[in-house]
Amino acid sequence: MLAAYVDLKKAFDSVHRESLWDLLRLRGIPARTIGLITGLYSGTESAVKCGAGVSSFFPVNTGVRQGCVLAPSLFNACMDWVLDKVVDQSDCGASVGNTKITDLVFADDAVIFAESLEVLVMALEALHEEAKPLGLEFSWLKTKVQSAQEWEADVARETAVMWNSNLPAPDRLQLDCGKVEQIKSAMASFTLPQSAIPPWAQNLSDEEWKSQVSSLLGQRDCQ
Repeated sequence: MLAAYVDLKKAFDSVHRESLWDLLRLRGIPARTIGLITGLYSGTESAVKCGAGVSSFFPVNTGVRQGCVLAPSLFNACMDWVLDKVVDQSDCGASVGNTKITDLVFADDAVIFAESLEVLVMALEALHEEAKPLGLEFSWLKTKVQSAQEWEADVARETAVMWNSNLPAPDRLQLDCGKVEQIKSAMASFTLPQSAIPPWAQNLSDEEWKSQVSSLLGQRDCQ
């Protein structure tokens, strides 16, 4: 299983508002509700506060309003749209038991899963293209690729065309839109906080929980 940890540049500040309103219409949000939201964003301004005082106000025409209770939902609408398109175009995802997990998202942090490097590259390229109309741009220098197991030599051989062997270590995955760094597996050993344990596992003993996690990660031992 491969995972790509993608990083957005100035995520909340870069959303193209007109594209966001169009997206809400496509999602079936009532026109009156959209009108109320656009009203909140009409004539927005900001100022910079520093040691010398406060600057004059200037107009802000992009992004969602940070600190507003509505802003996370608006931003999530953008991320959901982009990732839905990515899944449709690349068939990304990794099987965990009988469940296929395509991505995990929290605010502007996203992880995309795939079972082959070819599919992961396709997903990252699709992500790059689908995010642009909404004003979202990814930082490929901060985006990392990780494998649940150590990279195998046969995988490297099969996908050699995707790797730029002239780059110094750590290896970087060569995409049309940028270069993505490979990081070593960190899944063999970790501690999961009690608050993060899913409800179905909260009554399991430590040994049973470790066994479940080990099974999911394909590891013999998880401490």
